[in-house]
Amino acid sequence: MYAINPARQLPALVLWAHGGAGRSGVAEDLAVRLRSAGQFSEVAACSLKGDPGLAETVRGMSAEPVYLVPLLMAEGHTYHTVLPRLLAEMPGRRIVQCRPVGVAPGLDAVAVAQALEACAVRKFAPGDTTLVLAAHGTQRHADSGDAAHQMAGRIAETGQFHRVCEAFLEQPPLLEAVLRPIAPRLCVVVGLFMDHGAHSTDDIPRIIASAHSGAADSGPVGAHPGIAEIILGLVKAEASSKD
Repeated sequence: MYAINPARQLPALVLWAHGGAGRSGVAEDLAVRLRSAGQFSEVAACSLKGDPGLAETVRGMSAEPVYLVPLLMAEGHTYHTVLPRLLAEMPGRRIVQCRPVGVAPGLDAVAVAQALEACAVRKFAPGDTTLVLAAHGTQRHADSGDAAHQMAGRIAETGQFHRVCEAFLEQPPLLEAVLRPIAPRLCVVVGLFMDHGAHSTDDIPRIIASAHSGAADSGPVGAHPGIAEIILGLVKAEASSKD
């Protein structure tokens, strides 16, 4: 874990997920882990879609400032447009907005670890395997695919895999179009998603089954244990910048 001096325990942490129906999924699990680490006086999870919401959660926090970590994979539409609008509705609270998990230093290492674990399970030689980073993407924001593109480039430079590329569900290059030319060669797909939502449990497996049934689906990177470290790093960076 990141060593934050207990004498300078950080006050409050809110994990904000995109979410869906019901509770905020992996955000709740991460909140439990980070709460037990004792680095913060308060830790809570919330989501854009589902309960509880951001305003309700922040109102329930007594400590300030509140460090807000968006459990998003890119600085796209949700980060640049939706989140600022929500924060503007909460005047009077000291909220320190951190960068999204998807652009955090160290996330590359988590994605690589997840891919290597999938290779080990399937007995794929990483040097013969294409790593596909599957992200959401959107046509609504020009920068939505930048994080995945840049991550693919950085991981490719390490030379650990035969090839590394990004693919998307809602913008080119689409995942199906990327996977078809790879088949039947070795391939691992790492989902650049924070939770086991519909994209991770339905869309990506369906596309893999139709475009490259031999590819290994490693699941969403947000469910990897290393994400807790990423979150601590983001908060530590913001806290240090305020010193």
